[in-house]
Parts: sequence; structure tokens; C-alpha cells
Amino acid sequence: MTYTSKMLCGLSELKANIETISLVSSEKNVLNKIGGLLEVDLETGKIRQTLEGREENVRQLTMKIRNDQRHAYFKLIEEETIKKRKFSSWEMGVVYTLKSAHARDSGGKLLRATWSATLKCKLSQLQPTLDAMPY
Repeated sequence: MTYTSKMLCGLSELKANIETISLVSSEKNVLNKIGGLLEVDLETGKIRQTLEGREENVRQLTMKIRNDQRHAYFKLIEEETIKKRKFSSWEMGVVYTLKSAHARDSGGKLLRATWSATLKCKLSQLQPTLDAMPY
């Protein structure tokens, strides 16, 4: 399941809020066997998150996220049953990007981005998701 939304806090508080959310979510996601990737644009406050795990657990979490008052403009982008998880080796990764850093080469590949120290997966796992970002 993948969705986009926009955080409602000021940009100066954005990273601290995301770090707090990430810490709490990681603990709960381990218990519920949910993994994924949270992409946060530090210039716009837009987020894109992909969640993977047991369908019932992901649906429950999706409803909780949809009703969270810390963000708005929730839009479900993709919902599908998958055979193999992309993010199965960790709870929740966070990637910080800058909209202005989304420069692409002539083949459409992302040229650079700013990465969080909490990122726990290989770039090769992220590339398909980053290439599809709607920024």
C-alpha cells in the first residue's frame, strides 16, 4: 500500500516530528510485522509512504494514518497484493529528500537526494520507489 499526504506542522519542526513518528512506529511495526519506507520532502512537507505486511495489519494501519490529524491531503496511490516484500529486513526506513534535489538524468534516474542516517536498506531496494515519486 502506498499513499501520499502533506504534513501540517511547520517545516522547521518537520524532521523532529518525523523522527518521533518513526521511533514509535518502528516499535509497533515490529509487533505487527509491517515494514516499509517513508519518504519526506523537507522543502514541501509532502510525504509518500509504502507499507508492506499482512493485509489486515496494513489496512488497520492505513485507517489510523488516514485519520491522523498531523497531516492532510491523504491520497491512496497503490494498493496491491504482493508475492515478495521489498522492505522485509527492517521495520520502517526514512528517506529525507529536497524537492530541488530531484534532478533527473536524461534516462529519468534520480541524480541526488539527502538520506537519513536511519536508512537501513540498500539503494538498489529504494530506486524503483524513488523513480516513481510524483515531485
